[in-house]
Amino acid sequence: MGVTIFPNPVARAEKLNITATHKPLETIDIYSIGGKRIVTISSIGKYSIQIPITNLTKGIYLLKVTTVAEQTHFRFVKD
Repeated sequence: MGVTIFPNPVARAEKLNITATHKPLETIDIYSIGGKRIVTISSIGKYSIQIPITNLTKGIYLLKVTTVAEQTHFRFVKD
């Protein structure tokens, strides 16, 4: 897997850090645990990004990260 996220769980951090090691990030989607898309960030073109999450309520979220080479899914918790 060439993508990492941190911190997880997100307690005091205001941003979620996403880093790709092999190919640049293309698209990031954040979904509620119920499957509703909340955030989409596209045309990133970088290997690393910080996503502000202060507007998200406490809970479990699903994250879909797409690079040129792969699509990876994560679950993260906002405390």
